Order: sequence, then C-alpha cells, then structure tokens
Amino acid sequence: MKIYSIINHKGGVGKSTMTVNLAAQMSKLGQKVLMIDFDPQANSTSILIDEDSPYTSIADILLQDLEVKTHEINENFHILPSSLLLAKCERMFGGSSAGFFKLKKLIPQLEDKFDIVLIDCPPSLGWLTQNALNASTNVIIPSAPEKFSTDGFDNLMEVIDEVKETSNPNLEVDGIFLNMVRNLRVHTAYVEQIREAYGDMIFTSQIANLKDFPEANASLMPVIEYAPSSKASSEIESLAKEILS
Repeated sequence: MKIYSIINHKGGVGKSTMTVNLAAQMSKLGQKVLMIDFDPQANSTSILIDEDSPYTSIADILLQDLEVKTHEINENFHILPSSLLLAKCERMFGGSSAGFFKLKKLIPQLEDKFDIVLIDCPPSLGWLTQNALNASTNVIIPSAPEKFSTDGFDNLMEVIDEVKETSNPNLEVDGIFLNMVRNLRVHTAYVEQIREAYGDMIFTSQIANLKDFPEANASLMPVIEYAPSSKASSEIESLAKEILS
C-alpha cells in the first residue's frame, strides 16, 4: 500500500481539490483508494459529503481511540472525513513524541483494504503535517506557477528531510505538479523557472485553471463525474496515471 501526503504549506494552490480528484480518478483506474482529510478546514470533506450526512471523522477516531471507520463514496473510493476537532488533536497530542505517530498507528487497520491512501495535509508544517509525513511512504507537492506558492519549497524540503532523518527514513518525494496554470506570460515564465530549478522532480502532467473544477466542487462531486469528457478530466487522468506509473 502506498500512502501519499499531498502537501504544500502555502495556501491557495488547489491542494484539496486536486486530492479529491486524484483519489476519484485513481479509483476509476481500478485502485482501492482511501482519502484522509487531515486538514481542519475540511475542504475535501465538504466536496464529497453533504453537510447533513452523518460520519465518523478522523478527529473522532484519534480523540476517542476508535477503530477506523471509513465513509464510502463508491466501492473503490472511501474517505476518512475531517472536522474542526483536528485542531483539538494537535493541542492534546502535540506535546509528546508519541503524539507525532498517531496517524501512523492507524495504518495497520487499512493495509488489507486499500491500495492507495491520499492524505490531504493542512497548509502548515505543524503537528498534523508531521503526523502525515510519519505515516506516509511518498510525498506529492502541488504548486501554482506563482511566486508565493513556490517561495516555501526550501522550507518544505527541509521538514521532509528532517522527518526522513529522524523518524521515517523510507519517505520519498515523488515530485511537484503544477496546478491552476493559465495561458499568461507570467505563468509561462514561472513554469519554465520551476522546471529549470527542480528538473526531474516536476511531473510532466500539469493542470490548467479550468472552471470545471470549482463547478464540480459546488456540485459536490469530482470533476470526472461532473464533466467526464472535459479537458479537466483528461488532465486529471494524465496526472493520476503518471503518479501511478
């Protein structure tokens, strides 16, 4: 089972939208996929689950020491939803070294059920993100082709390297994918700069800034269901296949 942390501590890069859509696409490709919404903002959860639907959140599981109970989206796609209570988890468990492995301790309950786990990390480098990194086998970094979304790459890489050195030596960075790309000279310039600076770390596939993504979010479904024949769906499919290859 591969466990991917989807992480960028800079907000506004479309991280949650991409995590939802990659999970949906990977499940369509035949993978048994679990998406863990590990962001207290619960954006991924709000895309996939109606606010009136009952569910057990990842925070409930951690705070009450419950068995893992996932919420089924379809046969191949499940979610561990988030809630604002995740912030309480950080306050309760963040003071001990064992607290940084809370998520990892749940993994044995998932190994026989899923092929892929995607963790939607919060836009920070704190306790929640370090928990996700300790539980993960791989890291994927979404980035918009703009200055503020790329400024913190070095800090992020330092945190990942520290986790590898101290607690998860087998953690691998699969790469960076470019999201929300527009047909603008400034975006073209940033794409060229990022590809030149990070070389093979940049996925070939990139995602354009397309209206189908926010429209699909508003309709509470992945873009492959909302607009299956769209450019957005095609680009998600290409990226998912590249990650899985």
